[in-house]
Amino acid sequence: IDYRIWKHEPRYRVHGHLGQVWRAMSFYRRHRVDIVAMSYDCLGWRPAEILAARLAGIPVIQHCQQVTEEASPYTRYSTLILTCSEFVRSRSSFGAVPTECLYDIVAIDRFGHGQDIRRDLGLSPSHLSITFLGRKRRSKGLDVFVSLTGAIRDPQVRFLLAVQRTGRPNVDTYDDSEL
Repeated sequence: IDYRIWKHEPRYRVHGHLGQVWRAMSFYRRHRVDIVAMSYDCLGWRPAEILAARLAGIPVIQHCQQVTEEASPYTRYSTLILTCSEFVRSRSSFGAVPTECLYDIVAIDRFGHGQDIRRDLGLSPSHLSITFLGRKRRSKGLDVFVSLTGAIRDPQVRFLLAVQRTGRPNVDTYDDSEL
């Protein structure tokens, strides 16, 4: 898939907002852009680029990884909002914009150079380990993982919960007593 990365311009330099809309439309036409995809950090905060795409008839898909209770007014010009989990989708407010859940993927080959710690964890080679690795946030699907512990009743299955405790807590973060 051919793609272009839009150079970030923190300030609208020429002719303010209208100039930035024109600049974005020119970029879209010059590169024959068929779709504009934005990540969460841009959710509604690239108004000129969003408006330019919509004026040019180009679909705008935004990817959201955090619960958004009050989206930017420019979010309404999006064609679709993709969320990283059902938790984020169901608790966010995007008005009339359609939403879909597209679970994030993990590049397994990145983890091929680790060391076997099964013995340190009290797991034999015959145990099947089902592991949750991630932040202690509701949006990461921790509730789904915990529900598996009750649904799978096999003595050879072990569950391991490894959560990151750093980062700034927010309404999406489990506190230690909940965890």
